[in-house]
Amino acid sequence: ADGAEVAPEAPSAKPRLVDHPRRNELARWLEDSLRDREIDVALLGGHKYMINSCLGIKASAGEFRLKLANPSVRFENTGIVLTLAIDHVAFSALKLRMRPNPNPLELCKFGKKFEVGGAMEDVRLTLRFDPLYDPERCRVGLWGDANPEVRIGNLNLKPLQNDLDKMAKNMVEDALTFALQVSVDGMYSALGDLLFSAVDQFLEADCPTKPGEAGRTTTRIGGVLGGAATSGGARSGGSGGATSGSTSGSAGATTNASPDVQALLARIATLETRIAELETGGPPPGDLEGLLGQAIERLGALDARAAGPELRDLLARFLGLALERSRLGDPRTLMDELTRMVVDPRPRTAEPVGAAASSANVPWYLVPNPELKGRMGRVVVRFPDAKLASGTYVELHRDGKEVTHAYGEPAWELLPGMYDVQVLGVRVAGCEVRSGHDTLVRTGMLTIELGAGTFFRLFQKGEKQELTHGYGSLTTGLLCHGSGEYEVEIQDQRAPVTVREGEIAKF
Repeated sequence: ADGAEVAPEAPSAKPRLVDHPRRNELARWLEDSLRDREIDVALLGGHKYMINSCLGIKASAGEFRLKLANPSVRFENTGIVLTLAIDHVAFSALKLRMRPNPNPLELCKFGKKFEVGGAMEDVRLTLRFDPLYDPERCRVGLWGDANPEVRIGNLNLKPLQNDLDKMAKNMVEDALTFALQVSVDGMYSALGDLLFSAVDQFLEADCPTKPGEAGRTTTRIGGVLGGAATSGGARSGGSGGATSGSTSGSAGATTNASPDVQALLARIATLETRIAELETGGPPPGDLEGLLGQAIERLGALDARAAGPELRDLLARFLGLALERSRLGDPRTLMDELTRMVVDPRPRTAEPVGAAASSANVPWYLVPNPELKGRMGRVVVRFPDAKLASGTYVELHRDGKEVTHAYGEPAWELLPGMYDVQVLGVRVAGCEVRSGHDTLVRTGMLTIELGAGTFFRLFQKGEKQELTHGYGSLTTGLLCHGSGEYEVEIQDQRAPVTVREGEIAKF
């Protein structure tokens, strides 16, 4: 029996956060989560020391308010380097109030406050972590040892003489570094809470959900809360009746559970149904746009010369289904709209009618947009499947500097000019933004499907700098101007893959 025991997994077996396949997006997410947040620091916060009721002192030291205006996150070796550049920090170095009071009529009350304060300029805080994360729970495990460093460009104490500023600067640097290292009065705690929360949100949003697990877990919890022993009921069917046994267990839990628990279980059942629909590619009930998309795919596969009655029958069947599920619109109007949409079904990102004349080799094109007002134009990024591309990282640059970024399918309203669009590290330079027009870049998508333990890297053809890496599977949007050639590397061997406009390539 002793030989059958399994030793607990060592912490080192968990992957490091630096190995996360979307680490660059995680770094940008952390920067956005920390930007413009404020942290209050007190090395000694409002302590009172009394000898008797009329003799004592109230003191606080090292009170800072740090506004994280310019956070920078990067991955270095195996860890994360967080740099906070702060232009200006007002602080209180020392506050004192004493008893007895100099006023003889109020001897046993605290006297007026004496304060030494000032300001710091060009403050740089650097924290280095080596965090591990749990890919099953999709949460951070251990941050590892922190190696904080604080540097102050200039410090001015008031009302003290300037000769003391240099010595005070060194003292404040050491004090803040010590506070970060040993977690004094919440500095490391406050910043740590922000980091933990931001990373966990990112990991949870990217967590692969398994249909049924959340429901089964919460059903067991609901049974406990409602007084039903669902775990036994779930097993009662035996090997030949797992489905019926599980159903009876859930029914017993729901019957005996409180109304709140029953409502929770109903919501979970709805969520599981939606997850199953997403995995099979089916639209949810009432999703008219999704149903239209499926019908158009089927219609596009028909032979136009032989469609005839089959086309009409398919339209009629689909129209009835759409009306039944959505309860929206007039049947005649919907039929006309359907007919218009299936006359010439095109890939989602193909150039629409009205696009400015351009060669297929040109990586972007212009489309008039009468909705735009004044001088404004737009840069629009669209992918063949908006849901699957929702995690694709897209950046907008101008004059060598990043203007903005987003995930999925952004549409940025901009002043006229030349901009660069970057998708997953691949850039299209010189995209024109013209008044009253949408500027669209040519895109496609790539799906990589490998075994869960197979490590891969993605490159542009012939390039040495990887675009991303990971284990198992990946679906991402990509630019496909020119040849749209990419390479997938497995075990130091590369295989080519072509991404075409408006299509999802599979590897």
